[in-house]
Amino acid sequence: MNGDQEMRRRVEELRQTFKSGKTRSVDWRKSQLQAILRLIHENEDTLFKLLQSELGKHPVESYRDEVGVVKKSADHALRCIDKWISPTKGWLPLVFFPASRQVLSEPLGLVLIIGSWNFPISLTLDPLIGAISAGNTVVIKPSELSPKCSSFLANTLPCYLDPKAVTVIEGGQEVSSQLLEYQWDKIFFTGELRVGKIVMAAAAKNLTPVTLELGGKCPAIFDCLPNSDLKVAAKRVASGKWGACAGQACIGIDYMLVEQKFASKLIEQLKKTIKIFYGDNVQKLKNHSKIINKVHFNRLRGFLEDPAVANCIVYGGSFDDSNLIIEPTILLDPPLDAEIMNEEIFGPLLPIITMENIEESIEFINSKPKPLALYAFTKNENFKKLILAGTSSGSVTFNDTMIQGARENRRSHREIPTREKLRWSPDGREPGGAGGKGAGQMRKAGREMLYALFHSQFVCDDLPFGGVGQSGIGRYHGKYSFDTFSHEKAVLERSFYFELEPRHPPWNSFKLEFLRPQINQEPVAQSVVEASDCLRSVHGLMEAIHQRLYASPPTLRRVINLRHHGGVGRRSAMRFTRFQRITTAINQSHRNSIQSSLTTTSHPDLRFDSNYNSTMDESDVKKEIKSGEDSSIVKDTKETQKSSEIPPPPEKPLPGDCCGSGCVRCVWDVYYEELEEYNKLREGESDSTTGSKVS
Repeated sequence: MNGDQEMRRRVEELRQTFKSGKTRSVDWRKSQLQAILRLIHENEDTLFKLLQSELGKHPVESYRDEVGVVKKSADHALRCIDKWISPTKGWLPLVFFPASRQVLSEPLGLVLIIGSWNFPISLTLDPLIGAISAGNTVVIKPSELSPKCSSFLANTLPCYLDPKAVTVIEGGQEVSSQLLEYQWDKIFFTGELRVGKIVMAAAAKNLTPVTLELGGKCPAIFDCLPNSDLKVAAKRVASGKWGACAGQACIGIDYMLVEQKFASKLIEQLKKTIKIFYGDNVQKLKNHSKIINKVHFNRLRGFLEDPAVANCIVYGGSFDDSNLIIEPTILLDPPLDAEIMNEEIFGPLLPIITMENIEESIEFINSKPKPLALYAFTKNENFKKLILAGTSSGSVTFNDTMIQGARENRRSHREIPTREKLRWSPDGREPGGAGGKGAGQMRKAGREMLYALFHSQFVCDDLPFGGVGQSGIGRYHGKYSFDTFSHEKAVLERSFYFELEPRHPPWNSFKLEFLRPQINQEPVAQSVVEASDCLRSVHGLMEAIHQRLYASPPTLRRVINLRHHGGVGRRSAMRFTRFQRITTAINQSHRNSIQSSLTTTSHPDLRFDSNYNSTMDESDVKKEIKSGEDSSIVKDTKETQKSSEIPPPPEKPLPGDCCGSGCVRCVWDVYYEELEEYNKLREGESDSTTGSKVS
């Protein structure tokens, strides 16, 4: 069996798995997410070594940008998946009454994820978490430029994840081209613009939806700042530009824009920070990744070999060919027509462009394709508004870099141990003891504090990550990942108990004027003034029923639409009977005015049925009750209605009926109002019969 036949067999196996419905199970999704967490936990040291070998990443950087990201995403998905898959319900306009609506999230099917080499673990497993959470089967194609990490995923994932639902296919460009020829339900690609165009062209043949995470030249605007803020900003720039895979990041700073009078001050501060963070000898750089391969190394070197560009170097510019390392390099005002200013750099080179007025930076940014990320260091609120209104980018971050508007770690406020909680003493020991245990507690607390502090500045699960224009299509992270791999199905269910005749042919001018305010929310036209009183009465009746219905306990609302249930129990039938009494009472106050208005109108399209009741009658309840089950319910209901004019006492809400959200009309408010009415009726009967109040 050749390679193409084997790939087709594996892909077809995943397609059959999805058709079987296995991946739709919530338990299956959770088990796969838990397996990803086990994979990361049990292979953390191995991943550190692989990333150090291929990209020169320090273990701290590997945890921050790779391992920690996957853990965070999987944990978040496990916490929220029950909520994500639940149907979304809500209100409908009154014209649809009686009806219900919901939005169901369903999986797309068979998904292809093509990973990237610069973050080979997180940019492959993070989308996988979203695809699994949504209930899809997945084919992963890791980047061939990071072969060790690719081999790790191919050999290790089948040991943890369901091999009939998730598979890894390795290979180069030929394999990628073959995979793109297959029929997919979704393609998720992370990489460069040139390959992104190829992916989109292949997907267009089958109208396959795509998410493209590309990149571009991400600018950083640097406004004038006081010295204290300048030092902090320089640290964030130096860390965001050179501390994330040596600038080989899609959201890394590509160039900076600064006022000419402030440029020298900024450059001097950046030089000091670089020496502290990374050192000043290219042979002994610390905390600095290497370039992925010789091809990319020579591409970056070619930028600096341009004489016009080389003359602009104000810091760095050295190379270590044997280790594929380029020193952090700053360039001041390189020619705008140079290659370095017109292609994505994707390396440790930072051009700084000066201008007379910082507001000119907006026009400069708009002259180039829309970036994936835009950074701005400023304390001027008006300038911030100008940036947001005057530019277009995948995201905007003020006064920081590489964080994408980070998620607040909820442990940072509630679960970090305090000194009192740890019985802290200045020497790290427990008070009055010799104390290794107290010191251990302090070290553990320190790690938790650092974890919480760091995660408040990286990859926000509550904000979408994605580009616009040439920087990408689509978005992901957190719930947005789930949505990316899901289809939101709209569901509307109506009842047969109310019908507006003007919605049906034959058409006439009255129907047009009647429907116009319903659809366009316009005032009623003069030509139907004669029916205005009738319409107001109808709307008043419908609105009263609608409000009363949704002020009732959730259980009662579920009982009303009995078509969702095969049958009802005695308690549910009693609740339904109670609702009948409520709506009948509301009807009574409007019936006479409605009947008189509709009787006198000359329009046959608004007909009033004197036998019409806005609620279900007893026969409807009978039809919904299963044959032979609870047959005494209808009989009991009928006898209860005829035995006395005084209704039975109102039923107390169940413990779960109150949502605890502080509603304006709580179920308990409704209960006490009905209880008060019931007691008044009982008091009226007390002249002839002794009675006691219900409490």
